[in-house]
Amino acid sequence: MKDMTEQLEEMSSELSKLRMENNALKNRNSILEKVLALRDEHIRVLQDEQQVFDLGNHYLQASGQKMITGGALPALPSGAGPVSVLTTTEIKAVKHMPAEAVIGRWKETVRELGNILVQIEGCPDKNDRRHQESMEALCRVLDHAGQLCMHTAVLHPTNMQKLIASTLDDGRSGVSAEDRSRWAGVTASLQLSADQKSQILSLRQIFLRRMSKVMEERRAILAKLQMVNIPDRMMALQSVIAETIKVSRVAGCVTPFQRRRSAPPFRRMRDGGEDVSKESVNECTAELKSNLQEEHLAGMEFIGTVFKTIFNPLQKARAIVQSYPFYPDVYQIATALAVEREGGATAVEALQYAPMDTSGGPLVTVPTSYKS
Repeated sequence: MKDMTEQLEEMSSELSKLRMENNALKNRNSILEKVLALRDEHIRVLQDEQQVFDLGNHYLQASGQKMITGGALPALPSGAGPVSVLTTTEIKAVKHMPAEAVIGRWKETVRELGNILVQIEGCPDKNDRRHQESMEALCRVLDHAGQLCMHTAVLHPTNMQKLIASTLDDGRSGVSAEDRSRWAGVTASLQLSADQKSQILSLRQIFLRRMSKVMEERRAILAKLQMVNIPDRMMALQSVIAETIKVSRVAGCVTPFQRRRSAPPFRRMRDGGEDVSKESVNECTAELKSNLQEEHLAGMEFIGTVFKTIFNPLQKARAIVQSYPFYPDVYQIATALAVEREGGATAVEALQYAPMDTSGGPLVTVPTSYKS
């Protein structure tokens, strides 16, 4: 009986090891699939560029004229640190960089990280020189990716939103960004600790609370806009012309100074409420712009805090590569953790906009870089 028990324990131990190896192989296989998909995409882009080059070369030979082409895309600073001070020229380069260039750089970042992850998975010994060199290369690529996202988010928010919303393979894979089972797989590949999960869930609650406030303010702004009585532009223009002609006929030749003293049509239109309407519209427009900025800030702080203060370098790289062909959706990852904790998507939806219970003190320590 004792021998059977020992054999059972040994078999259980072997089974556990085999499961761990199987999960590691699945993770590596998934990364390899992403790398292959990225290489196919890279080859397709190179082929397209070659076709364009051939056409341009053919044109040059036929016409015998020189074509003045733009240089390479403006480069972002390549410092190894997470934050660098930009010069005026670099700031202008980021502000004028097209969204396609930002997305192209992100594709290249995913491809580089995928290749490095394959090397790290193939050499898991941390004391091995090859593993250490791969980790150093991984951190360098992650630093550059962080700078790209930070500078774009601050200096050109629209480009950052386009990157987040883009599908890097142009939709050829047919996968959906809203597929929660897929994001659950991405979350599982990160191998998060219990403390990391708790912090991410707390940040998710803060993010939802902020977004709920943003949406309430936006509804109020839109309601104010609907209440503003904006006069028809053509009717107002016709009224101005008629009043001007009337004043000219009565007064004859009137000097500008005399016209200002004789209550011109524009001043009477102010009494009619047009300027008041314009002021209301301008006020609502300013409020709406501020509201959109707050939405962008809430999202960027949520993503930035998770990546900068919770994920380790390997988890950052896995999140980026495994999320392909999408930008890492931190909210979907956090929602997958919430589903795991609550035991079902229905419970998560019910708690989505519930206020955070802090009566008994904070549940976990939330990183101070995230502002609630």
